[in-house]
Amino acid sequence: MRLDHWLATRIDGVSRSQIQRHIRDGKVTVGGCETTPRHRVKEGEEILVTPFERPDSGKLEPLDWEIPILFEDEHLIAVDKPVGLVVHPAPGHTNDTLANALLTHVGPEIELIGGERRCGIVHRLDRMTSGLMLVAKTELAHERLTHDLAERMIDRRYLGLALGTFKEAEGTIDKPIGRRLGDRKRMGIIREGRPSRTSYKVLIEVHATSLILVRLHTGRTHQIRVHLQSIGRPVIGDLDYGYTKKQTLSRFNSEIRSKLGPVFPSRQLLHAAGLCFAHPVTGEQLRILSPMPADMKSVIEVLLGSASTEQPAEVIFAPVDAAEPPPAPDPTQP
Repeated sequence: MRLDHWLATRIDGVSRSQIQRHIRDGKVTVGGCETTPRHRVKEGEEILVTPFERPDSGKLEPLDWEIPILFEDEHLIAVDKPVGLVVHPAPGHTNDTLANALLTHVGPEIELIGGERRCGIVHRLDRMTSGLMLVAKTELAHERLTHDLAERMIDRRYLGLALGTFKEAEGTIDKPIGRRLGDRKRMGIIREGRPSRTSYKVLIEVHATSLILVRLHTGRTHQIRVHLQSIGRPVIGDLDYGYTKKQTLSRFNSEIRSKLGPVFPSRQLLHAAGLCFAHPVTGEQLRILSPMPADMKSVIEVLLGSASTEQPAEVIFAPVDAAEPPPAPDPTQP
């Protein structure tokens, strides 16, 4: 039996989609290692499950806030998440999240879509990452979008401003990601981590800075930020996986420092710029773009020029696929 199915028969009050998310977040281990919902359970395996967080209070409180929306029909919403918005309620953010705002925009029926207090949200973005997110308005749409996301049928494109230049104009970072043993809130390249793959394409390089287009093949926590750090090209403004403002400014000459200092970002300059996917009900192919936010534009204009801030659909959805690595040779064959 698949691991997610097996757990669903043993944990009450939790939906299978919640269990799948729990597994993907590394909160379920088999034999001490993180795994996937598809893992086939075998006799004798030790399966450890981090307890599910139960809501401290009952229903969510609606938030009267106008959600930035780039696409909506009776089945789904494409939200243009601003910087600083928390997706789900968490300590310190109980009634000012996207989930709260969805209650007001859609109605109380969305609260249980995808699981208790999930509000139909298909995938997440870090609080300080901006851009596109998908929200399902029905259980059917949520089930199909979640399936397509797991099967890598939803093409997610990001724009990022990295410190440093790249040896190759295109490439793929294929390194396992897991939680750091000494700091469970941060991720790292861990041998026993979950397989993680990120492709990138350099759009512009000036002043030891690179504007890159990134395609996610997997969806691990902090994946882009961790992968770019692992090759020494961290995202500018990323204090968890990169450099401080002082360390970053020291890389530039005095003229650039004087211009960059006043507009230096208070967050990592990473933006979910494009989504391409099949509509979960009609099957129509959708391509949705999110314009670059103002704080990212300000930094790019200083470092790369104003023309660099305009990235048309042809650029965002251009191929970003380094060649697949050849299969490892079979030692049993001559």
